[in-house]
Amino acid sequence: MVKKYIKIIIPVLVVLVSIISGISVMQAQKETLKISTSNEVIENLPELSSVLNLQTVLRSIATNITPGVVSIEIDETKNVPAAISSDPFFQYFFGNRQELRRQYNSVGSGFIITPDGYLFSNWHVVKDAPNIKVTLADNRTFEAKLVGADTELDIALLKIDGEDLPVVPIGNSDETQVGDLVVAIGNPFGLSSTFTFGAVSGLGRDGVLPGLQRFIQSDVAVNPGNSGGPLLNIKGQAVGINTAIRSQGGGYEGISFAIPINVAQNIAEQLFSSGTIERGFLGIVPQELDDISRKSLGLENNEGILVSSLESRGPAANSGIKQGDIITKVDSEIISTPAHLTEIIASKAPTSSVEIEVLRSGQRTNIITTLGLRPSALVRGKVEGSTEDPGNPSSSVNFKDVIFATPSSDDLKKNGATEGVVVSKITKNSPLAFILSQGDIVAAINNYPTPTIEAFKEVSESQVNSRQFAFAIYKNGYLVYRSIEF
Repeated sequence: MVKKYIKIIIPVLVVLVSIISGISVMQAQKETLKISTSNEVIENLPELSSVLNLQTVLRSIATNITPGVVSIEIDETKNVPAAISSDPFFQYFFGNRQELRRQYNSVGSGFIITPDGYLFSNWHVVKDAPNIKVTLADNRTFEAKLVGADTELDIALLKIDGEDLPVVPIGNSDETQVGDLVVAIGNPFGLSSTFTFGAVSGLGRDGVLPGLQRFIQSDVAVNPGNSGGPLLNIKGQAVGINTAIRSQGGGYEGISFAIPINVAQNIAEQLFSSGTIERGFLGIVPQELDDISRKSLGLENNEGILVSSLESRGPAANSGIKQGDIITKVDSEIISTPAHLTEIIASKAPTSSVEIEVLRSGQRTNIITTLGLRPSALVRGKVEGSTEDPGNPSSSVNFKDVIFATPSSDDLKKNGATEGVVVSKITKNSPLAFILSQGDIVAAINNYPTPTIEAFKEVSESQVNSRQFAFAIYKNGYLVYRSIEF
């Protein structure tokens, strides 16, 4: 009997020993799995400490500056084409409506510059918004008021009611150089407090958008929603306002642009102190010279622009500047492009005098010119409690036998524009029929932005005596420039 039990027990014991041995082997294998947590070659590099110090600086910027960067949310209602408005069933219940009202929501960025709640953003972020909601990094929300905006520079100054608010310190954009390390903080695609890092790629970039802008270019990742947020130097100071990207697909492709903070600060101080923006005005239509023309005229590379036409009785004409003159310098600064000249003149105060060097008949002559007042691109915020009636401005303007009007949202969308005036009708005798087509969106005339029909009316009246026109036109998703002289 005992032998019988022994025969049964021995195989069981063998099985148990095998299982226990297997478990022991597995444990032994687990104990020998060693994961490396360091690389001595890298950790012993003498340069590593410098990189770690930079990392510490970046972390400090993220921790200390992000609280002053805000998310801006816009709720607005727009008219959109009613896709089924021609359906008899729809018309029976809702009437013959060509458009429907639809609620839209968009997000941008901004940053606080004073403890009592003044903040910067872009005009295109808050344009025509009935309500502006500002959310801080700590999730506090405020209703913001528009103090004023400069549509030519795409700068908006907003105000929220608060005390001891976190601020973003302001730097000096004139000290910015190519190669400087920079940081962007904003809300791309609604992802709040997103931090990206890169370097300055270029300075003084113009021609990116119609207007006076000369941008700081960087390779910092900027996407829709970053607009209005700060571009920071390595000290955590704002040196720019992120504004635009150059992209074929609508997203970041390594080229982004920021408005220099010194320009924005100057605009803010004017809006705060006087509620107005005043710029110098010369009253000419400048034209760029090619290298062959410069060489034949005896000019240096990148020197000089042509006065292709000028406003009769304007500042330039009154001072003796003539059509065909080559402007080479303003106050001893060499002029290289029409945009460069426009920027320098606009930076001067109206009624101030400038010394302009012109080349005429092979001779260089200095002419003292008293500047006029450039047509304003100011948008003022609504004054609380005001009973002033803004009136009912005309919805269309006839200029050179072309009817320009306020565009619909569909007009803007199909042309890839965010603002401007639409070419509503062209008479066959209009001289502009050669360069304009019905449905085009006109964003600027002779480098003067026309974001609204009111701005277009003011600009067109100031240019009524000109005989040469350069139009910035949005057409089927492209921004093109077309000129005519008559």
